[in-house]
Amino acid sequence: MALQLHRLVADGGRVLVHCRGGLGRAGTVAACLLVELGVAPQDAIRRVRAARPNAIETAAQERYILGYRPRPA
Repeated sequence: MALQLHRLVADGGRVLVHCRGGLGRAGTVAACLLVELGVAPQDAIRRVRAARPNAIETAAQERYILGYRPRPA
């Protein structure tokens, strides 16, 4: 994800991620950002869904997050 997002979160800032529906794509991106910040993929999914019920709508989106590995900086 963008280095700016990492810096913002590290400084205590908040990030809003949105797509047209606000669930599938936005939830996937938010969970991947959490994974990049060191959260385990399954925990990232749980956190996103706790904040936004029904987020990460499809099995394919969930599989993507579970297999997501950040690129080294």
